[in-house]
Amino acid sequence: MAVRRARGPLTAVREALRSGAGMMIAGAAGVGKSRLAAHALAGQQGCVVVHALGTETASMIPFGAFAHVLTGPPRTGENLLRWAARHLRDLARRRELLVSVDDAHRLDPASAALVHYLAAKGRRGCW
Repeated sequence: MAVRRARGPLTAVREALRSGAGMMIAGAAGVGKSRLAAHALAGQQGCVVVHALGTETASMIPFGAFAHVLTGPPRTGENLLRWAARHLRDLARRRELLVSVDDAHRLDPASAALVHYLAAKGRRGCW
């Protein structure tokens, strides 16, 4: 008889990340979502992790959640969403890009659009 081990939340998150499909951790305030995400991302290999944090203040600035990594102006005439995506991918260089968002409900519209764009155009292969 085979014995099945219960899958804990950390294992479930890591398996979802390995699948390349992306994932969302949801729950009430204070239950440990951010800590679970941090543990799941710790020790990851093959990816550059960019952390974005949705805040009330940053929500008033386009790409506010990514202001700490988006530097330099876009090329003349370049679409701002594509500029931001290119900039993040350039940070990753030849490795895969993994974007971790905390408090996504507080993202400004441009940051939310960037996360969606990256997810839709994403590739697998971090782990």
